[in-house]
Amino acid sequence: MNLRRLLALPPPDPDLPGAGWLFLCSLSLFFVAQGVLASLAGFSGGARPPVPVQVRLFCGVWFAAALPILLGGFLAKGGSRSLGLGPGKLNFRALLGGAAVFSCGLLLWFPLFTAYFQVLQALDVPRTAQPVYRWIARNLAGSHPDFLLLFLVVFVLPFFEELAFRGLIQSWLRSFLPRGLAVVLTALLFGLAHEPWIMKFPVFLLGLFFGYARERTGSLWASWTAHVLHNGLAVAFVPYLIHFYSRG
Repeated sequence: MNLRRLLALPPPDPDLPGAGWLFLCSLSLFFVAQGVLASLAGFSGGARPPVPVQVRLFCGVWFAAALPILLGGFLAKGGSRSLGLGPGKLNFRALLGGAAVFSCGLLLWFPLFTAYFQVLQALDVPRTAQPVYRWIARNLAGSHPDFLLLFLVVFVLPFFEELAFRGLIQSWLRSFLPRGLAVVLTALLFGLAHEPWIMKFPVFLLGLFFGYARERTGSLWASWTAHVLHNGLAVAFVPYLIHFYSRG
């Protein structure tokens, strides 16, 4: 098998005009919307709202940030193609490609994830799962699962995150950096954006696989598929993951 040919990337999509301004506009809207919702919900000083409310508010923040990206992409000539959302980008090949990249990447990611947490355990570093997954574990154990929350976590949030990171940021960085470096830097930003801090390295690795899926297929739907599969597996195995975090 020719590994170089297997990993070879097709020609990149055209650059997104004004991507830098779209990024700044989207980031500004994200922080403004987050600040407004935080003050309304009493995040600064008051009691935090329940996790389902936090997830819904977070979806609203991401939606606000996604508006300039979508508008800029679809109004600019060739822009939607740069985002990976142009005509023909949503097809079986893209979905299958995203699933294949994630499946192969999982064979590498899971052993690294396990070894990473064993090192944290050996160093006696506290290990805490993300609040939403702790809540999902309790919710699934009850008699009335919140299917809307599960849908948002598995399908909706991955789309917004992929649109921002692999659709806009990676495409923008790729316009003036080598593609590999653009994938790595986007994955680094993706990892830094996630909490708690112990998850930044595992999420960075996931970002590498999502970024490769985006470049390998030229479609944002490929990285979205990989992201959906990861979140879906995390939800499906959340009781084991919670035990894995608290073990030791």
